[in-house]
Amino acid sequence: MEDKKQSYFGEVGSALKTLATGLKVTMKEYFTPKTTEQYPENRKTTLHVAKRHRGRLVFKRVTEDEVNDPQIQKRGLKVGDYKCTACTMCERACPNDTIKITSHMETDPETGRKKKVLDDYQYDLGDCMFCELCVNACNFDAIEFVNDFENSVFDRSKLVLHLDKEKYQGGSLPNIIDGGAERYMSSLNAIMAFINEPDDTNLLLHDAARPFVSSEIIDRVVAALVRNEAVGVAVPSTDTVWEVHPDFSDVDGMTSERFEMPRIVARIPERRLMWR
Repeated sequence: MEDKKQSYFGEVGSALKTLATGLKVTMKEYFTPKTTEQYPENRKTTLHVAKRHRGRLVFKRVTEDEVNDPQIQKRGLKVGDYKCTACTMCERACPNDTIKITSHMETDPETGRKKKVLDDYQYDLGDCMFCELCVNACNFDAIEFVNDFENSVFDRSKLVLHLDKEKYQGGSLPNIIDGGAERYMSSLNAIMAFINEPDDTNLLLHDAARPFVSSEIIDRVVAALVRNEAVGVAVPSTDTVWEVHPDFSDVDGMTSERFEMPRIVARIPERRLMWR
């Protein structure tokens, strides 16, 4: 089949079309809003790393919520104990020998039954390919990956970790508390996270929907907490406020007459907001 040759101007047009196609993608990315993390300045404050990010492997310890679990009680575990049984399922699932488990058999003096006792759980972070096959193979929910990514060292031998000997405290990432489906649930999660703190600990909750709170207001709240158990921030209302009778069946429409509590306060929005 004979090739059809384009004219000089036809080839120029094809070249410009190809150039425009490439520039279309370039310009689209150019005007796409960018998110810049001010790292490492924000590493202890606003740094966001996805929870599903696999940074390193850690042991899961028994928490107060799990201590009453029948399986935990059957094994005689206490709060803070690791859950690993040295079954070596994770070691066998690892495709590149990142995990090496050492254990010995021990006889229970009460029951006379033998069981494995973990001596050492060695995890080589430098060889890990973060496939999470070890976590999937574990039958006792004893290990998990966390999103702590700052693991650089000058000596490769320091990448060999002994998970049974350490108690992971969260690494370098900020302790971000998961929010709830509703605003009050997010506040409750924050309170529960500090429930075991000393009584003189102050917890400040800031609604992110109002980001422009001044440092003066924060200072006044902290100062007020010295004299009060709880403090809330309120600002004078600049909107028109109407009072509505609680029994709508007796009142037509709204009235500005004052009634005894309880009453419903209806906010009249500004006209420019009614179209949004």
